[in-house]
Amino acid sequence: MLYWIDLDHRKHSSKCENHKKYNSESFYQTLANIFLIRYKRVDIRMKYPHTNSSNRQNFKATQLLNEKNFKIFIQFTLFLILLFFTTSCESSLKTIDSSNYLLNPTTLAFLFGSNIMDISINGTNCGPVYDSSNQILTPNLNSLCASVTICDSNSSHCQTIPGLRIDTVHAGLRIFKSAINNSTLNALTPVIQGTSPNELNLATFQVLQESYVLWGSIYEANITLGGETTPTPTTLQIIDNGTLSTGSDQSSASSALLTTLNNTTNPASNFTLITAPTGTYAANGILGIGPEQYYCNCYAGSNCINANNNQYFACSTTTYACNSTATPLNQQLKNPITALSQNNNGAILSLPSVPAGGSSSKNGYLILGIDTQSNNASTGMTVFPCTNDRSEFKTTLQGNTFQYSLFQTLSNYNYVGSNLSIASSSSPQYYTPSSVQTLRGSILGTTNYLDFQLYIGNSLTINNYYQTSRALCVFSEFAAYNNNNSGYNTLYGLPFFLGRNVFIGFESASSNLGSGRYYAF
Repeated sequence: MLYWIDLDHRKHSSKCENHKKYNSESFYQTLANIFLIRYKRVDIRMKYPHTNSSNRQNFKATQLLNEKNFKIFIQFTLFLILLFFTTSCESSLKTIDSSNYLLNPTTLAFLFGSNIMDISINGTNCGPVYDSSNQILTPNLNSLCASVTICDSNSSHCQTIPGLRIDTVHAGLRIFKSAINNSTLNALTPVIQGTSPNELNLATFQVLQESYVLWGSIYEANITLGGETTPTPTTLQIIDNGTLSTGSDQSSASSALLTTLNNTTNPASNFTLITAPTGTYAANGILGIGPEQYYCNCYAGSNCINANNNQYFACSTTTYACNSTATPLNQQLKNPITALSQNNNGAILSLPSVPAGGSSSKNGYLILGIDTQSNNASTGMTVFPCTNDRSEFKTTLQGNTFQYSLFQTLSNYNYVGSNLSIASSSSPQYYTPSSVQTLRGSILGTTNYLDFQLYIGNSLTINNYYQTSRALCVFSEFAAYNNNNSGYNTLYGLPFFLGRNVFIGFESASSNLGSGRYYAF
């Protein structure tokens, strides 16, 4: 097939023809060679000297038609190449925030592998969740969820539990009793202190949003995360007030426990036990994958070995009296990833970007392990060791320095201080700027730093919208005012994680990034 090659023969004069043919021939000859297309320039007047003018015009028109077809083919091919590379980039999970401030240069090939967990924000992993009346609950706005399978020690009774909110500060798997079927629940082994007939259930608690308390007993189970299962049973908490009191005022509980809860919650004596999923907390439990290996009120697990730790309690199932008790590490609530036989030194969260204005549900990945195999390499990451046992950091925001900052996906919003307008009557006090605002800050290490920026929109409007319409459920600009009276200066919630790969290194474990506890970006 012969082609008369010309980039655009209709827009050039004959004086430019030779220059034009040289460039176009070089370009299309290269493409033709790549795609194994036969290319040949034909000079009609030389090859067909006896052809009259009319025939030459007809022949040239035919060649130009062939030329047009060839150009269309090349353009379409280029389009397919561009589409291929665009699609490849989008699926490579190389994520950066939309401002290019917090660049993650690492492309992680974690599409396959037993250490890959599919997670979602208000997606399929977030349900179903039922309340105490067996009504399906809608996930709260910006809920990051995972599904986990639990089995008894013989793996004869197993159940997959969806709707577990991911906690990136604390350790431990916590599941509401109402989310576990009776056959699985009855097959699990409770952690007991003492000997018969003076056996006591071991229990613990976690405080949410300053005054909501998750209380329940410690059990043992085989836990499966993605395609990996703990080689031996490990601990989890089953959330239920059965070992505390049957009364709503917890009147039967020991004064030691009540004093502890009063001192832990804010304001004191105003805590509320959450014993089943509710509209306020529409989840089946919590998957704690924070830097700590054991749950000990954010301190090292060794602190809870002593009897006065006020974190673990030995409780009578008859009198409901609960007293702080010495708890060895093998009985404490453990980060389930650390209980795996491999890929147990950390975790990676990878979530997609969400533009201002909101989005429908989003899918992401929780990758088990750091530098343990090819799909969790840490090349190019910037590491920041935690400044204390509470997994806190030093950050700056809008020129102000905050000594105690947390990165916590369990929070639906960024909880930060700013002089932007707020809805003072709401709880929390949502920001209400007239347009999306940008706040710039930095994560500060001992010898390094990393810049980032946050977005703050009219979060009161966002919250009210979500109460009436569920079409959009993921917002990067969702934020509330923090007056710094809450015990931590700044809390970077789920919106901070959007569009970023965040590495979490566990204490007492190491990777190419160093020893945990740390986060890396």
